[in-house]
Amino acid sequence: MIINVSHMKGGVGKTAITTNLGVKFKAPILDLDGQQSSVMFNKLRIAKGHEPLACITVETLDEVKALFAKYSGEDKSLLLVDSGGISSLSEGG
Repeated sequence: MIINVSHMKGGVGKTAITTNLGVKFKAPILDLDGQQSSVMFNKLRIAKGHEPLACITVETLDEVKALFAKYSGEDKSLLLVDSGGISSLSEGG
């Protein structure tokens, strides 16, 4: 199963929700946020002595497709996706 936490706006808590779900369900996180927020949060966890999360980063669309194929199967494995927000292209319209 794949759970994608997404929103167009940045700063709404996508990474917080995703990483908390990762801790609760001990599930890997695919960090698609350009800022690599889940990866950075994981580094803070490790520095504080907490159990590391399985954060996955990818460089190609083929890598994303392979992960989605792996976690779309019939088994009960879970993949969490932290999708980055986008800024509007123009503030005034």
